[in-house]
Amino acid sequence: MNRPSTPWSRVLLSLLLCAALWGCPTDPVEDDDDDSADEDPYRDIDELTFAAFEEWARPTTDYIEINEEELGHSDFLHGIFDLAAFDDRLYIGYGDANLNLGRVTPIELRYWDTLEPDAVMSEFVVDEEQVDRYRLGDGMLIIPGVDATEDDLLGNVYTKRPGGDWYKSRTVEFAWHVHDAVAQGETLWACGSGGTIEDYENSEVNAFLYRSDDGGENFVIDQQLPHPSPPGDQRFTSLLALDDELYVFGYISNTQSITAFHNRRYAGGDLDEVEELDQVWVTDTIPLDGDAGLLMGVDLGFMGGWAYFHATADDVDEVEALADYTPVDSWPLGDGRVLLAVVEGDEYPTGEGPWELHVLLTTDGEDAQIVLSQTLDIWPNTVALWRESLWLGMDDGSVWRAEGS
Repeated sequence: MNRPSTPWSRVLLSLLLCAALWGCPTDPVEDDDDDSADEDPYRDIDELTFAAFEEWARPTTDYIEINEEELGHSDFLHGIFDLAAFDDRLYIGYGDANLNLGRVTPIELRYWDTLEPDAVMSEFVVDEEQVDRYRLGDGMLIIPGVDATEDDLLGNVYTKRPGGDWYKSRTVEFAWHVHDAVAQGETLWACGSGGTIEDYENSEVNAFLYRSDDGGENFVIDQQLPHPSPPGDQRFTSLLALDDELYVFGYISNTQSITAFHNRRYAGGDLDEVEELDQVWVTDTIPLDGDAGLLMGVDLGFMGGWAYFHATADDVDEVEALADYTPVDSWPLGDGRVLLAVVEGDEYPTGEGPWELHVLLTTDGEDAQIVLSQTLDIWPNTVALWRESLWLGMDDGSVWRAEGS
């Protein structure tokens, strides 16, 4: 569900009245007790054959046009960074946390609940510069707040349960950025980067791991790592939650470049280094089930390039069957299967297009079947399955559909 790059470097106009009218609730929403909400009226992906991807909608044209006028140029992020199918809606993520465009054109949480391309709707204005990533877990849809517009040394995590409203937790202390948030049973974890106002003034960025034991209402600092040699950044950027263990990934940089990576296991106590990933920059994670997940990243060892890794609580092994692909995005189906969007070739950095895209269906990466292949001239950021169609969010702000039959 997320692309292989860190959220801050993916380097609309909405009335402020709407934010007041649609603002997030102040109390968490309980699960819907209606069992019929769990019934899926749509066919399984194994029963579907897909047509080619075609451009379907441009849901952020207003955001792009307004910022072009305000900035006097087009050098900002136009893309649809993530798609999420939840509560029979298809959500999109967009914005630009590099240029803080949420302060120019407030970023809305936009979605479709019908197969009408022009019928994109908005639930509320998020207090973020960008909606970059969605996560599914514990029956919830989760948004880590990548860059809060409110500042004040606090970050946000947004959660939604089926049939309920969104809940915004503004309790992520010292988080200038909340890079990821995942569920592990009834515990929610978030990771981020930031610090005090003195840290900000000294360009000393700390890595944080946060924990919530009340369903995402309140987060507390579980782990904090100060920068070993400031000035520079130290960030935890991606999480993978298994039943009994948490993987935590990130990096350390100085003022010029990345100098080291965080690849750690955590079950309480110390954050233990994962030796199998000694030279790997993990850029994203894909939950499979409670026992395993996939890691996307760049192996910077000999003849380095993009790679996938299969992770359990005890072992991490490279997925040889995916060794020749560049990871684009994933969409977990919730039953141990996952859709992977990949392009041919594993070179890092990825070369110019056109790109040969494959959408794969797999349980562990090793036994992957091709669902759909297509040559694209526009980079696809994200993939999802919704209402018997495959969907791509593209780097130019368009959404493409491959209709299933």
